[in-house]
Amino acid sequence: MTSWAANRLDLCTLGTDSALYHKAWTGESWYPQSKDWENLGGSFIYEPTAVSWGPNRLDIFAIGAKDSELYHKWWDGHQWGPRSQEWEIFGGKWLEKPAVVSWGANRLDIFLVGQDRGLYHKYWDGSQWNSGFEKMGGKLLHSPSVVAWGNNRLDIFCTGTDSGVYHKYWDGSEWGPSGVDGAFEKMGGAVIGRPKAVSWSKDRLDVFVIGMDSGLYHKWWDGSGWGPNGAAGTWENMGGNFREVPEVISWAKGRLDVFLVGMDGAIMHKWYQEGEGWKPDGTNFENMGGTTIRSVTASSWSAEHIDLFIISIQGEVLQKYYNTDSGWCPSLTDYTSLGGISISAVAKPS
Repeated sequence: MTSWAANRLDLCTLGTDSALYHKAWTGESWYPQSKDWENLGGSFIYEPTAVSWGPNRLDIFAIGAKDSELYHKWWDGHQWGPRSQEWEIFGGKWLEKPAVVSWGANRLDIFLVGQDRGLYHKYWDGSQWNSGFEKMGGKLLHSPSVVAWGNNRLDIFCTGTDSGVYHKYWDGSEWGPSGVDGAFEKMGGAVIGRPKAVSWSKDRLDVFVIGMDSGLYHKWWDGSGWGPNGAAGTWENMGGNFREVPEVISWAKGRLDVFLVGMDGAIMHKWYQEGEGWKPDGTNFENMGGTTIRSVTASSWSAEHIDLFIISIQGEVLQKYYNTDSGWCPSLTDYTSLGGISISAVAKPS
């Protein structure tokens, strides 16, 4: 899911035929219909990844089911490119879903896990794609998490084959740490799945992982050092008992909302407000009901607004949303069906 403007949402999922399906909230209604989906063709594994670098622009990337190659489709404000059910092929042989980020208008950076489990990079500079794929080293167990807190800045967090968390960054002129090819900063930890990173302002990073004990753990960069305790290898234990990758969003500076899937499939929620701390408290979580067999996804298109989506055990896409005037709708524990039977219900975990 992505949002390119206020009161706009675009959802992408894989159907049981492995094709990509799309639904959009226009600000007044769902397109094509409340429970219908637009078929964009293709045949893919893993979930697709979508990103927007400007109003009325959408770029979608997915891994082919038969050839493991990278495919691309885009919306330019008028039509789908290259055509409604056709895709641009970038090639390669890839494991895991792609990670895509944009740090400015007409800029895209894609990160992939190769057959050798190494990290690879491809980018669009506003006029063309770089030739081939840049090899960045490492050995990754899962798709990386990539975030940009400013123009020409990228931070990558990934899980190594030792289940530890590793970090690499682009500072505008070279890759760190040390500008050494293939080098990563070791962040410690022993985690299940991949990290989830988010930024709520310039020079601020928050990273969340699920530990081997299935609890939630947190680390942050405040502009001068890593917390907690100013050490790269330490993590804040936030408790709980979870599966799947955490979903984390920020709708304002100093605000974080964390959504997780409990062992019973229910959605659990914790939020942080600068000056007030974590709510409900440091180690407790708000139960939002539902039963999902996959991870949760969320987005915010304005301050104090959240849209949350899950896939039910029947394969339907379910939604709830939050704003300060009405709270959670339809309620804290209820969801609205958007229809569809998603292959994400049986897709290989990322």
